[in-house]
Amino acid sequence: MIGILAAEGPLLDRVIDARCQSPHNGLSSRACRMLHAAQMKTTWGRQRQRTFALTDHHEILASAEQYRPDRHVRRTGGAHLRHRIGAE
Repeated sequence: MIGILAAEGPLLDRVIDARCQSPHNGLSSRACRMLHAAQMKTTWGRQRQRTFALTDHHEILASAEQYRPDRHVRRTGGAHLRHRIGAE
């Protein structure tokens, strides 16, 4: 069954490992884990960054990062939240 899951625990480890194998990444597996851990130690990272995985049973098909806004963006008709998504 295909689904989108919040990547946490072992699933997050698998997502990070898969990202490290990407030829355009340029970071070792160790460096990828260190980068993610450092981002999550910041207040911004803990509150605003979240990893998701598109899975088919136990296979990871894709992953994405959600970067939640830290303020409302004013537009005509009221305030709107703007989300940023980065995909691998």
